[in-house]
Amino acid sequence: MLGHGGRGLNILTDAGDLWVLDRDDIDPDLLGRRVTAEGTLAGLDRLNIEWIGETLG
Repeated sequence: MLGHGGRGLNILTDAGDLWVLDRDDIDPDLLGRRVTAEGTLAGLDRLNIEWIGETLG
């Protein structure tokens, strides 16, 4: 689930993991929706996002 918190945009996984995203130009219509993201780790809990989109199904 894509959300916005004190550290910026983030993804909360079904397992309860919170990933902070290193990218600002994400479609605001995705907030609150289930998403799939591709990128690289940029720290213990940070992802450098290359692509993000809504998960269908």
